[in-house]
Amino acid sequence: MAEESNCFFPVECTHGRRKPLSRKTQSGTPESRFWRSFKNSELASGLILPVTSLEFSPASPFDLAAASSASIHLFDGNSLSPKSHSPLSSFSDVAYSPSFRCDGALLACGGESGLVQVFNPLRSGHALRRLRFHSRPVRVVRFPHAADKLHLFSGGDDAILSYWDVSTESPLLSFPGAHRDYIRAGSPSSVSVDVFATGSYDHTVKVWDVRMSPDSNHVSSFAHATPVESVLFLPSGGLIATAGGIW
Repeated sequence: MAEESNCFFPVECTHGRRKPLSRKTQSGTPESRFWRSFKNSELASGLILPVTSLEFSPASPFDLAAASSASIHLFDGNSLSPKSHSPLSSFSDVAYSPSFRCDGALLACGGESGLVQVFNPLRSGHALRRLRFHSRPVRVVRFPHAADKLHLFSGGDDAILSYWDVSTESPLLSFPGAHRDYIRAGSPSSVSVDVFATGSYDHTVKVWDVRMSPDSNHVSSFAHATPVESVLFLPSGGLIATAGGIW
């Protein structure tokens, strides 16, 4: 069992109490000029129900997937218009956490039913694979960022973490009690196909390496003062950003 670490560097939200910047500061900094260089693009989504999560494809043209109600809506990365075969609607309940494979050729997502489904995002149709193991809603599904096209991991409200062989629809590894509460955040390493991080409402972030024995459990654990809503490996692979509560 790895020891818990407190090597966190919190960044506190000011909740609107930030001191207003001078006109010169607002217009003259390199950062402000950088953000002004972007243009606003209106997305005519046509969605009328809440969007639970968004994900861009890592492959050109970088299509956008939006989970809303019991469907996954797909938008063209160039025009931002809905794809002709959108939405994907093989869900019996709310869909969560769309995740594209590294080449953009597959899209996986979880759902309120506990089922993880894998689709071909380039055409309409039923799910190609259905991964059954979780007994409660699955809000975390992630393909590795690197060249691994065969596996994904999922985390659910049942506190179970699963590492899947997509082709056989079988979990290669599962960690019952991976956390002591809902698993609501996850991120694959940006430099390794074998390493990923998870965040939970038990106020912890854990790092996992699938090359280790299941008995070894997680590689490391970090204490977060509040329930963890989001986790992200930074590009270097050596830093993790987390968000939860007001931090």
